[in-house]
Amino acid sequence: LQWQRRETEARYEIARKYFDGMDWHGHMAAFHALLYLPDPWQADDFVARARQAGIIISPLTPFAVDPYEAAQAVRITLSQAPDRATLERALAALRELWERGPSRPRAII
Repeated sequence: LQWQRRETEARYEIARKYFDGMDWHGHMAAFHALLYLPDPWQADDFVARARQAGIIISPLTPFAVDPYEAAQAVRITLSQAPDRATLERALAALRELWERGPSRPRAII
């Protein structure tokens, strides 16, 4: 139990480092974090882009009382990465995706 607590706290600190300056919520005793997305991101699009990069996350919708009122946010499980280095790579990729923003569709003329 003590090992799990220390590991969970260490993974929270990693998330805090990568999500600094972003709108996110987590707790050092929690196995997941919520990352709120800026406009014009839509959670489903962010999830799909993350999946293309090999990162599996969930939109907040399935966890909301009213899915139609769910924030544009994603739920990131911090405990599923096999090791801290893998977690760091995944969170760095998510931060880059968040900063880059959604690609705009090209007009076809």
